[in-house]
Amino acid sequence: MKKIALVTAIIFLIGSCGTTEKKQDDFENKSKESKAQTETQNEECLPGKYSLCDKEQNYFYFKEDKVWVKLNIPVTSNDLELDTLRSISTESINAILVHLKGGEKCTPQTPIKKFITVDEPVEELNRYSTRMRDHDKLLVYIFNDQSGIEITKIQGINDYKFAKDKIRRESKCPSVNLDEPLQPKEQDGDVIGGNQKL
Repeated sequence: MKKIALVTAIIFLIGSCGTTEKKQDDFENKSKESKAQTETQNEECLPGKYSLCDKEQNYFYFKEDKVWVKLNIPVTSNDLELDTLRSISTESINAILVHLKGGEKCTPQTPIKKFITVDEPVEELNRYSTRMRDHDKLLVYIFNDQSGIEITKIQGINDYKFAKDKIRRESKCPSVNLDEPLQPKEQDGDVIGGNQKL
C-alpha cells in the first residue's frame, strides 16, 4: 500500500512539473509575441514631417464638458510656430485646422528639428462632442502658409480618408530650382482617435 501511494505521488509530481514547464513556455511565448507586436507598432510609426501616427501623443479627449486636443507635431524648421487652432468640422466630418506660421519657404522633408505641442480645449468642437464619441475620429488639417488661410474645401466629403487625401493632394510647394520662390502652401493631415478614458 505504501508503494502504491509512493508511486502515485511520484507520478503526480512528474505530471505537475510538466504542466509548470508548459505554462512557463506558454508565458515566454506570449511575452515574445507581445514584444514583437510592440516593436512592429513602433516601427510603423516613424516620426516624419507633420506625421501624427504616434497615437499615444496625438488624440482628443473630454474634460470638464469640453473637447480637448493633444498633438505632438514633428516639423523640420525651427521657425515654425502654432498660429491658429480652430474647428473646421462639416456636417459629416469632425475636423480641426492647425495653422502654422514662421517659414518663408516650404520646409524640407528631413530632419525633424522640433515638435510643436498642443494640449488645449477647442471650444468650437464642443457642439460635435456626441458625434466625436460615436466616430472616435478627428481629422487634423495641418496648414503652413504665411498669408491668409485659404483652406482646402472638405464640405460635402463624408469620408475621413478621402478628406485627408484631398488635403495632401492640394499641398503646393515651389520647386527648389525657381529663382523667385513662391510662398508655401504646405498642407498635410492625419486622422486621430479619442482617448475617452481620461
